[in-house]
Amino acid sequence: MKIAAGVYPPDQTPQLGDIPIRDARFHANGLAAHRAPGIAQSHSALRPPSRSEKAKHNSPIPEGHRLADQERPVTPQQPLTRIEISKDYLNFSAGHFTLFSATERENLHGHNFQVRCAVTAAVGTDGLAFDYVLLKRVLKNLCDQLDERVLLPQRSPHLCIEHRDGMVFALFADERIPFLERDVLPLPIRNVTIEELAALLLARLRERPELAGRDLRAIELGVSSGLGQWAFSSWESRI
Repeated sequence: MKIAAGVYPPDQTPQLGDIPIRDARFHANGLAAHRAPGIAQSHSALRPPSRSEKAKHNSPIPEGHRLADQERPVTPQQPLTRIEISKDYLNFSAGHFTLFSATERENLHGHNFQVRCAVTAAVGTDGLAFDYVLLKRVLKNLCDQLDERVLLPQRSPHLCIEHRDGMVFALFADERIPFLERDVLPLPIRNVTIEELAALLLARLRERPELAGRDLRAIELGVSSGLGQWAFSSWESRI
């Protein structure tokens, strides 16, 4: 039975192997049209999808949403400021002697120590970082705790502190140095130096509840034992 090209009765649909190679593309489209009448088929329906088409198909986020994310405005970061507190009343007078080795130390003497502090914080929408009067009060209190005392290091490998009958004895090398207990303040440091005092005061400052909840990004605290002689200890937030 002779059949016009591309036209077959429904019960005699040809197989691809029965079609000459040169007419395979034409008949493949014709077979697709026969299986789905009324739906136009194009050559692109038979080619494999491109890499970009696969990416769009597999993406869990619709394309319109991805574009919206790209155009979303970025919230600017809050500006930071550095506030430095340096007041004459931030000082303490104390006696000490620096230890240089297991057998060498300074003679007992004293200094008028000075304290200063710088704080980095975010500036709020009201133009304020925080009420730094609180910082002044805390620093003054920390200075008062050390004022008019002989300072002794509790963590020195070369000195031991002994308490007996209202007296405190500093045991160093072959010396047993006596003090009235009311005049001595042992501190959890290795040596009474401005380096150690700066680190101690910074640690105590950070523990104060008055500063809890403040958005402080960095603190630098300095201690001076004389004009032009400072040691600084610093802390920085990891946020």
